[in-house]
Amino acid sequence: MRQKNLDLVGAICLAVAASGWALLPNRPPLVGIPLVVPLVFFLPGYTLSQIFFRKRSAHPASSSGLILHPRLKINRPLGDVDLFVFSLGLSLVIDIITGFLLNLVPAGLQWQSWTLSLGLLTALSALLSVLLRRNQATHVKNKGVAWARTRHLKEGALLASALIVATLAIWLATIRPPQPQPSFTQFWMLPSGAGKGCAVLIGMQNFETAPLIYRVEVTSNGKQVASWPSITLATQQQWNQQLPVSPAVPGVDAVIDARLYRDDQPGTIYREVHVTLHGCGDTP
Repeated sequence: MRQKNLDLVGAICLAVAASGWALLPNRPPLVGIPLVVPLVFFLPGYTLSQIFFRKRSAHPASSSGLILHPRLKINRPLGDVDLFVFSLGLSLVIDIITGFLLNLVPAGLQWQSWTLSLGLLTALSALLSVLLRRNQATHVKNKGVAWARTRHLKEGALLASALIVATLAIWLATIRPPQPQPSFTQFWMLPSGAGKGCAVLIGMQNFETAPLIYRVEVTSNGKQVASWPSITLATQQQWNQQLPVSPAVPGVDAVIDARLYRDDQPGTIYREVHVTLHGCGDTP
């Protein structure tokens, strides 16, 4: 391998090392951070930029040295600063697109799948760049019209790729149906009143995907004081009930327990809340 390809060889080695680290059962963070950070923020964009903006051994010369060529043009070399900034920005774009695509596959958007995907993309881009660099020397003498046609074809390919990426991003953001949210039932109990008029406010709201039948049981200091055996709630429907509490011994704290059961699981407590009323029933 020629010395001019050492940067691409290093990118391939780092991508393989990061992918191997992601597959280890015990992954030391001190080893993974130096491997993953360049793979996320720099290497994908750098290797891909070497395909479209690689250095050429010669360019069609201008008739005048006073004419300046554009700094960012396909098949024209980039300066060191331009290449660094362009690699960072392109890597972030690749990260976003990779995340969208991984979210569509069964593997999902996980750090392992993300690391392996970026490592594979980096390695493939680096290998393609090596092949393009090797084939450049054989085409140095055949420039002019053929070189211009190839340049225009690659410019069109880059523009088409950008349009495809933009279309895919818009489709994923607007057309793709949202992921289903977990269903649940909210159940609460709050103190209501003071002194002899001690009471609690019990309520619940159905956030399940279908109507359900509930049962509510309330105890005060271990003794059942109220029960609602059949409460039917549609989705998003709410139920509230105020329950007066009169402790057997005045002045003793009343520990109120409320338990919620579902009709499809009658023996299992679905939700449970507790409230302690201090000094309930004291003589004013």
